Amino acid sequence: MEDGQRARTQRLQKAHDAAVTGEAKGVLPTLIWEVFRQTLDGLEEVHLARSYTEADRQAAALAHEWNCPVLSNDSDFFIFPVKGGLMLTAHFRWKEVKQNGAQKYIPCKRYFSSRFCELKKIQPQLLPIFAVLAGNDYVRIPMQNSGARPGQKWNNLSKLQGLLDMISRLNLNDPLTVLKVFLKNVPLEQRDDQLRSLQDAADHYSLPSSPLRAFFCEGTIPPLPPQMVEVVPDWMRDPVTRAQFSSNFLDVLMFQRVGLSVVVDHKDKPSANLVSLPLRRVLYGLLLGKDGGRTVEERDREGLEVKYNQVQPDAELPFCVKTLQEQNREQRRQVLLDALGLAQQFNSLLPSRLAHLTLPLAATCYWLKTATPPLHMLQALLIGWCKGDSLKSTADKDTDPDSKKSLDINWCNWLNQWQSCLRDTFLLNQLLGEPLEQPTIARLYNGRRLHVLLHKIHLEKFVPPGTYSDEDNRVLFDIVQKHTEPTPAPSQPSKNNFLWFFCVLISRALFVLQVTTMSTPCWCSPGPTGHNVHKPSSKLYLF
Repeated sequence: MEDGQRARTQRLQKAHDAAVTGEAKGVLPTLIWEVFRQTLDGLEEVHLARSYTEADRQAAALAHEWNCPVLSNDSDFFIFPVKGGLMLTAHFRWKEVKQNGAQKYIPCKRYFSSRFCELKKIQPQLLPIFAVLAGNDYVRIPMQNSGARPGQKWNNLSKLQGLLDMISRLNLNDPLTVLKVFLKNVPLEQRDDQLRSLQDAADHYSLPSSPLRAFFCEGTIPPLPPQMVEVVPDWMRDPVTRAQFSSNFLDVLMFQRVGLSVVVDHKDKPSANLVSLPLRRVLYGLLLGKDGGRTVEERDREGLEVKYNQVQPDAELPFCVKTLQEQNREQRRQVLLDALGLAQQFNSLLPSRLAHLTLPLAATCYWLKTATPPLHMLQALLIGWCKGDSLKSTADKDTDPDSKKSLDINWCNWLNQWQSCLRDTFLLNQLLGEPLEQPTIARLYNGRRLHVLLHKIHLEKFVPPGTYSDEDNRVLFDIVQKHTEPTPAPSQPSKNNFLWFFCVLISRALFVLQVTTMSTPCWCSPGPTGHNVHKPSSKLYLF
């Protein structure tokens, strides 16, 4: 638990540092996993599945049965007895593409736990004992006769080597006997509990028969684990296994908790997740229903501190996940649009050529009403959606020094808020059976290019000829304008109301003036398009 909390705090610090310096810190965008899933889903030779529980054991079991390596960065795979070994993604030499006849390949190292045991002179069945004694995610115990302080975790090479030497010198083959040797100085009243804890942790590395083999070979959906049968509706097995549902859904159903995204943002800015909290309350209400008044624990941030918030699900919804399959498409769409504060007819406003933008446009309307970003943020997003493909090549060649400025922390926070609104709208739509067409996420947003475009807009260098006279851009802007204007009060307006409407009119007038006076060429592109994807001849299975 302490290690997990420390890692989360470190991620928050890296995200803040990235916002301050503009340097890449390995902080992933909010919807990167959906981009990954959509990309894999588009490759015919890649078979994709999601495990009901932690996937490492299932992946190791299936790889062992098929005698193929596992591709991962998870350190647990150093311990699993997978015959085909482990290929760490960090050990691929991506830029050293080799040629072998007509085929090309990327060199990579492959690790075998059996060879490690030979090198270190320990029995393979003792490798899980080494792992749990060394102190991984599962246990910590006092290490006696080793020079380590009681309760210290073995976290460097010399201590790990010392533990391997100790196990090797015991010259024992039975895992239970080895554990008892290491526990002999533990107080008697604690010893049995420690032993059971260690045995349970070591059992994690035994490989079961994989239920996913029948899914990949025959299309058979695995049964729910016993602990899920009473909690997860049976109809969810299919979309969960096919990776059509977020893993957050099972986390909420089973544990009433969810970890929210850590994104590049300044510590002094409020969490971008706050703006879309009402959408998540609807999501939790659909999942948990009205039963028991349960709350959902969200892991978020406040400054650079990890913060846990208890969120009350929306209890006023017309149905929940247990009866969701009984609702027609219009009923499910209405719940989504109600959550976004939009009328039912919003679904039919866009022409067919722009129908794929209905969901992101709905999320953008919600963002504009709740986060109130400046107008040029909307301009940049719409240019990206409408002009991205035609302007992409120009974007990559941009050399304007004004475009290379460091991140603007205000823009960064507003765009993070937009991504949070898009994410939670996307997840709501996913759970509701996609009453709105799901967009291709990679085409909607490219952070680096969008920030460059924002600099150009801000410096009035930005618009390619015809951008705002473009029919698609005009249609999108008109819909956004109509659905984000304040609704007049029925009573006589106060001075504050007049001031608000005056500000709105001024902003619209400035926008029209901007449209008619700016014509300096520039560009924008939302994401990777036009690339030819090589489909491998061999099949790849992912969890």
